[in-house]
Amino acid sequence: MNDKDKEPFSKKAAADKKRYDAEMAVYKGKDPNDAGKPKRPQSAYFCFLADFRAKMKGKDIDHKEIIKMGETFAAPCFIQE
Repeated sequence: MNDKDKEPFSKKAAADKKRYDAEMAVYKGKDPNDAGKPKRPQSAYFCFLADFRAKMKGKDIDHKEIIKMGETFAAPCFIQE
């Protein structure tokens, strides 16, 4: 076959490839319309770290002291008695 005979098949193959890619994106859970969305929300630990970094920014503290302060995350903060 020469290129002229292959042309209609190449067009059909390109269209089918586009359809296949769109179907596979949906199958794998990727929405092609919303590619920039986050995969999942931040965990409580990362929310804690964001607040902790904002509070500690600009303070000259040793890393061992920061570790001790970070242990406050493990402490129960929603105790209701």
